[in-house]
Amino acid sequence: MARPPGSTVVAVALAVAATVLAVLAVLAVVNLPTGTGPPEARPTGSGPVTPTGWVAVGGGERLALADGQSFDLARGVAGGELAPGADLLLTQRADRLGVREPGELAVVGAGTGHEVRRCLEAGSWDGTIDGVHELAAGTDLCVRTADGRCAMLTVESPPDVVTRVLTFRYTLWERR
Repeated sequence: MARPPGSTVVAVALAVAATVLAVLAVLAVVNLPTGTGPPEARPTGSGPVTPTGWVAVGGGERLALADGQSFDLARGVAGGELAPGADLLLTQRADRLGVREPGELAVVGAGTGHEVRRCLEAGSWDGTIDGVHELAAGTDLCVRTADGRCAMLTVESPPDVVTRVLTFRYTLWERR
């Protein structure tokens, strides 16, 4: 029996459409991740979901920042009050921490580790933090730097009226 012209093309098209629908139905039942949605919601493997694109690029431990000094997070060094490239400045008898504009600071409290996600979710940002003397050891501070990086500092010991030195550790991330 002869087939009408074009019926083979129609049969192939119907078979392809049926296959595609079957695959979509299986994916819906299995609920496989599709990679859509905001980058923070995309699965990245086992463990906590890390915001896509953020990579640790620096950090340090047991660092000291004295009253009147600035700190460059990218290089990990303290300098004079107006040091080029500095991100942070400790002033007012070591009781005010400021950031180079247009950067911002946020206190996120004590946490379980340095994770960029905690900084990205911080709610209250400002150009300065007053009352640095009152920060407890273990308090985490987040920094949005003027050049678009993100850092988390953990206070190891706050300054006081005698020593006027903030000791801290930090991790610096940038988006790639």
